Parts: sequence; structure tokens; C-alpha cells
Amino acid sequence: MNFRVIFWVLSSLVGHCFFDYAHGKVAVGVIKSNLGWEFVERFCFYPNIGKLHFTFSYPVQSTSPKILVYPDALWPTVYKNSSKNCQQKVATIDITTNQVFYLSPAEAWTNCRLVKPAESASLIDTGGTIRCSAVLSFLSSRERWWYMVVSDCGQPIDLSYDLLFLNGDGIMTKHFSADEFYILEVDIAFLFTFATMLIMSLVFANKLKELNYLHITYNLFIYSLLFKCLHLFVICIGLGKFSSDGLDVYGAKVVGHVMEAISFLIFILLLILFGKGLTITRGKISMTSMIKITVFMILYVCIYVAFFIWEAVVFDRALVLYRYESYPGYCLLVIQVTAWLWFTYATFFTVKNYPEKKYFYYPFYLLYTLWFLAGPICVLIANLALDLWVREKVANGIFHTINFFGYAFLLFLTRPSKANKNFPYHIKATQIAAMQEDSNSDNNNNNDNDNDNNNKSNINDLGASYKSENNNSWGFPTNRQKLNLEFYDIFKAADNNEKVAEKF
Repeated sequence: MNFRVIFWVLSSLVGHCFFDYAHGKVAVGVIKSNLGWEFVERFCFYPNIGKLHFTFSYPVQSTSPKILVYPDALWPTVYKNSSKNCQQKVATIDITTNQVFYLSPAEAWTNCRLVKPAESASLIDTGGTIRCSAVLSFLSSRERWWYMVVSDCGQPIDLSYDLLFLNGDGIMTKHFSADEFYILEVDIAFLFTFATMLIMSLVFANKLKELNYLHITYNLFIYSLLFKCLHLFVICIGLGKFSSDGLDVYGAKVVGHVMEAISFLIFILLLILFGKGLTITRGKISMTSMIKITVFMILYVCIYVAFFIWEAVVFDRALVLYRYESYPGYCLLVIQVTAWLWFTYATFFTVKNYPEKKYFYYPFYLLYTLWFLAGPICVLIANLALDLWVREKVANGIFHTINFFGYAFLLFLTRPSKANKNFPYHIKATQIAAMQEDSNSDNNNNNDNDNDNNNKSNINDLGASYKSENNNSWGFPTNRQKLNLEFYDIFKAADNNEKVAEKF
């Protein structure tokens, strides 16, 4: 419990320094409308502890408006239902359920009183204001979404409001909607988990650098982990700030989700490159493949940008919508499945051309097939099957768990340990750099096919020499292997085979 309080204090201080406020569980605003029925705010209350502290103000000249509170079961029958007029929408609520109340001095419990212009701070004030302040309790058998509406059928609405939604008195719950309970705690736990993996990856990277096996693919893995940690850190800071005052830190959410998108894109790129065998069975990929990968990643980025814009501009705050419940969201799912198909195609031909690598690629492909498909399947389940009052927190925990296993398994496969029989790297980083320089020189002299007659034998020799002379139990080449193997020819064979086999 002390840890939670310490984190809450630190996150509050940092949040005050770095982020701007936006509307949240403390909702403040002004409504001017001629429709006679306008949505105000929504909140998911936990059973029997939910409370709403409200203050409504309207000009003396206006008629007394009504406040309607719709439960989640009734909301779809009235919102954006053109077949019902204002009176019919009001009549949907049973008046005996205490979900309709008038903002009138005649209603004693709403504490409505006349505020003279000198006392009033309302922007809508003209010659006096009626101000109503009270506390409304919510009782139900389960977590339930409630939707607040102001109504004055046949009359224009001119009203300001100040709302404070509460779920109990706990630091970690009072400002959170019931569907967001435990998200902050889960995010903190995963932040420390991913930070630990990042530290481990840096330790492994230092060991790989000493052995001269630190390749660009491993660097991509570290960058992806770093952005994942930054994503969780920023989100935890924002949620910690929110838990202290109920003011939604919109900037923190945007920055955090951008960090998450960058981490995800880097990881997708890494898996595709691993599937193609880069730094595992070949030193470079063809120009055609580079162009395809570049176009694919640009398309991914464009869809992500559309996804963020749609979420910020198009989403209707009167509806409980999941982040992927949009056209760009479904496009992201489609392109992720497309990435898996490409990953499958690349891995198949890599294993076909380099069967000695099957002990790495078999578990690698199986796990990351599950990883690729788990995300879209979980999104569909969240959109179609999960109840609205639990969806956010359940989906948050599931997606963090999926990402954890994705990163943890790759960290396990690439650990530089003598016990790791599936270690993927067998070529030193300096050898790949030298091969790339030699390849560029060969391209300039049009001598790309000089070693075609020895390609197949060298590929077979690679697997045979690994099996017969790997006396150090690391899966790394011994000094004798380094002298006998012509790595340049082997990787050139990979590039030539890619040109024939690669069609996607």
C-alpha cells in the first residue's frame, strides 16, 4: 500500500509538470442547444459506492430543465433514435426510479437557489442565475454505465455544469470508471516487468558485442523494448495524475499510444527480417525486398495515423467504444494478418534453404504465429463478446500479456548462453559488414554470379561444419570453422535464392 501512495505522489508531481488538462471524470462545460435533449456525460459506477457531485447553473429567464440519468440497457433505445421525439425519450425512464429530477427551487434535495450577478461566476449569467448543487448516489447489482442528459423539451437549453464522478474513496479507484479498475496497477506491474527485460537485453547486448555477434536485428529488439517501456511509463504517469484529481491527462495518453505504436512497428519489422533470415542465414536482403518492406511499413504508419485521428475526431463520446472499433482499427487488424502471411512465407523459404536452422525457426515460427494472430482475435472478442463494463480492463491485461510473451520468448531465444542450443547468430558482425562492402564492389563490377557453382556446397558445408565442429556448445563457429567457411559465398547464395523464390 505504501508503494501505491509513493507512486501516486511521484506521478502527480511529474504529471503537473509535463501534461495539459482536458475533460475527464471531473467534467466542466456549457451547453447551448435548441434541441431540448442533449447528452452531458457518462460514467461506469461500481455497485453501491458510486456518487455524483453536481453543480448546474442556468439563467433566471430560462425554464427549469430536467436531468435524466439513463442506465446502459436503455441508452441504445434513445440515443440517435430518430423515431422518438424529446417527450418520448423522456418518457422512456420510469419516474419512480429516481432517474429524473428537476433543477428547480421547488425540488428541495437539489438545493437550487438564486445567485445574484455579483456573486455569480457563470459565463452564461445575464441578470441572475439559478444554481443547483447536490450529491446523487447510484445503486445497482453490477457495474453499470450511466448516461446523463439535460432536457427541456420545446425550450432552448442554456446551462453550465460542473460534475465530479466518484467510485468510493480509494486513491486507485475513486476517479476511475469501473471498467478501468486495476488498469493502473496492471500497467505498473508490466512497466517493471518490461524494464527488467530491457535491462537484461542490454546485458545480453554487451555480451554479444564482446563476442562480435551484436547485429542490427538485436538492436531493433532493444529499441522496440525501449519504446514499450516509455509507453508504459508515460501512461502510468498520466493515470497516476488522473487518480489524484480526476482531470484526464489527454496529452499523456496520446504520447503513450504513439510510443506503443512505434514499439509495435519496430517489432513487426524485426520479425519479418528474422523470417527472411537477416543476420541469421544472410548478411543482407535484396533491393526488391527492401523496397517492399519500406512500402509495407509506410502503409502501416499511415493507417496508424488515420487510427489516431479517427479516435480523436470521429469517436462519439456518448458511446462506449473500444479503440479498434473503427474502420482504421479494423484495417490495422487486416494489415497485421498480412504481416503474418509475409512472415510465414519468408520463414518457409529460409528453413527450406537452410534446414540446419530448423531448431531455431520451428519454435520461433510457432510462437510468433500465435503472437501475430492473438491480437486480432482478442480485438474481435473484445468488440463482439465482452461486456462494456469490463472490456477496457480485461483487454488491457490481455494485450500486455501477449506482448510480454512475445518479447520474453525472443529474449530467451537470443540469450548468449552455452545452454542455448537455438542461438540464431553464427556470423560475426564484422564479417557481415565486410561482406556488404564486398557485395557493393561486386555490383559495381557486374560480378554478382562469380561463385554460383559453389553456392549449394557451401550451404551444405555450413550445416555440416556446425554439427561436427561445434565443440564450444554455444552454437558459435570455432576458429577452425571460420577458416574453412567462405561466408561471402554463403550469403550471396542466400540472396540469389531469394531472387528466385521470393514472389511476395
